[in-house]
Amino acid sequence: MDDLVEAAPESVVARVEGDGFYARLSPQPDVRWSVVGTLALGWAGCSAALAWWLGRGDPVLTKLLFGSLAIFGLMLYGFHHGRGLMPVEVVASGDTVFFAGERLPAAAVGALIAADGSLVARSPEGGELGRIEGIGPKAGGWVCQAFERWRGDTA
Repeated sequence: MDDLVEAAPESVVARVEGDGFYARLSPQPDVRWSVVGTLALGWAGCSAALAWWLGRGDPVLTKLLFGSLAIFGLMLYGFHHGRGLMPVEVVASGDTVFFAGERLPAAAVGALIAADGSLVARSPEGGELGRIEGIGPKAGGWVCQAFERWRGDTA
């Protein structure tokens, strides 16, 4: 496992953990800038109209309302991306697999599959146990390879 940890891509923080491995991945959310710009202009326009209407001619109150509504819209957009902005951990050690915040028994995880920019944990029957979006192909491939090596070592 040590040689595999040393060969981890730069986007993966990896180390040996017990009889398995630890990997911290930083997903990259799919941001469509044309949509972001359109939504930002629309939200700013609505915020300005609402601030003007509720401000009742008081310029300080109007600016305060506009700023508050604009920040609220920015937080809504950040919440929309959710976990895509935070590092995610995958750990396989002992008889447990930690996948994106979920603790799964090792027997319940049949495989980790990297496809279409996501990393998917599948059960032995093929059901989806969890998904991490925005994972690059090198990072996803490395985690799948480390999982298969760990699975082979513990079998």
